[in-house]
Amino acid sequence: MKEHTRSFNGFIHSLIESLPYGIMVLDHDDRIQELNRNFSFIFNINIADVKGKNYKEVIESKFVQVFSNLIEDTKVKGFVMDRQISVPILGGVEITIALSSSALKDKDNNFYGLTIICREMTATRELERMRELDKLKSDFISSVSHDLKTPLTSIIGYTDILMQLAKEKSLSEESDYLKIIMQEAMRFARMIDDIINMAKIESGKLQLKKELVSLKEIVEEVIKIVIVQAEKFKFIVNFDNSIPLLLIDKAQMKRVFLNLVSNAIKYSPQGGEIRIDGYTKGDNVYVDVIDHGIGMSEEALSHMFEKFYRVESDATKGITGTGLGLAITKGIVEAHGGTIVVRSKLGEGSTFSVIFPLTMKKSI
Repeated sequence: MKEHTRSFNGFIHSLIESLPYGIMVLDHDDRIQELNRNFSFIFNINIADVKGKNYKEVIESKFVQVFSNLIEDTKVKGFVMDRQISVPILGGVEITIALSSSALKDKDNNFYGLTIICREMTATRELERMRELDKLKSDFISSVSHDLKTPLTSIIGYTDILMQLAKEKSLSEESDYLKIIMQEAMRFARMIDDIINMAKIESGKLQLKKELVSLKEIVEEVIKIVIVQAEKFKFIVNFDNSIPLLLIDKAQMKRVFLNLVSNAIKYSPQGGEIRIDGYTKGDNVYVDVIDHGIGMSEEALSHMFEKFYRVESDATKGITGTGLGLAITKGIVEAHGGTIVVRSKLGEGSTFSVIFPLTMKKSI
């Protein structure tokens, strides 16, 4: 029995030592029963021979009142959460420590001690600061993008009117200039849409209007849009009949496949065949967008879904874009509970696979 008790006490001691926080355990008379190395480092305590001593004998005098208040509050309330103090460490640098405590009681609810936990808050506060900055950035980008979109809509509208007038009056040169203005305005509008959508995804404000939809129908609609400007491409759409309707946002999913098919076109400058295959495997639905274009290196693959990332090479010099398309695509797919992966080989082409769980066929 004694051997078992020693073994258990050794286990508890090892457990407390392994925790990434400072731990001090006191009995009902405020005597130290356990104190790990993290706690001793934070409060500059010589860990040797502290067991059985009152905490006031080992804690620096300037912290005694802090701990005294914490202990008294714990005895009254049962616990204390994240009471923050500043503690100087090596080199005079101060760090913020959060002190929490919990009363220890037996099965009859009798108090017999308490545990004090201290954790370093600098990293937590920095993370909170970064999150706040990221939110401010997203809000700012969204606000500015909306402000830019309003006058841009007017520019596009009036340019369209001028193009109609130029056509009626057979002003070919003026008509050509207006076409350039319209093309650039539309490109700018797409950039703004991309920025707004990325901000929504990052802030968790992307709203999905889900309905049971056929992925094949979405892909076929996308092909009808792109085929007008992709005459040198052959599109092959092959979907298994086993694919069920899935509960998705049709408009957002259309954006996903429009991005993927447009990318396949852009990065296949010689034309050729683009395949979109849909099938089930295991518990998932797969849609593969396959091209035989310029492909990507291993280095490019590792950054493919990062914001603003663009492949820089002689083969991609004339390819325009914001570098947000694939990041948005990934965000939309993941918001639906799916995943997207890419396989590619330089000079041989790429395959983007959108994967959804079959459980998405169920209604909510």
